[in-house]
Amino acid sequence: MYPSQVQYGIQFADCANNTLFYNRVRGTFANVISDITHKGIGQAFSISTITCNYVDTLGLGFEFADANSGSKWYGNVMDGNFDGLMLDYAGVMGPQVFNDTLGDSAIGGDG
Repeated sequence: MYPSQVQYGIQFADCANNTLFYNRVRGTFANVISDITHKGIGQAFSISTITCNYVDTLGLGFEFADANSGSKWYGNVMDGNFDGLMLDYAGVMGPQVFNDTLGDSAIGGDG
């Protein structure tokens, strides 16, 4: 058996001011769910807004690798993944606070 290669549904690196929203990345049970080489959405060295995405049935739902300070991540759904969110390789996202339409501060979001 050959070792697994890392596979992403969506991956981006070295990006500034990009937005990723309303995507669904889904694995299958044919893949071993605990195999975190099957990843939903991955980001490295970027400043992004990642919102209202759905990742399910994967080894790893979301991965933030290396420095991503200033990125916003909210309103995302992780369902049935082995690991939902990973900060990897000294991963940094930054504070995850936003103001909703009513002016209330909260962590997370409704997507």
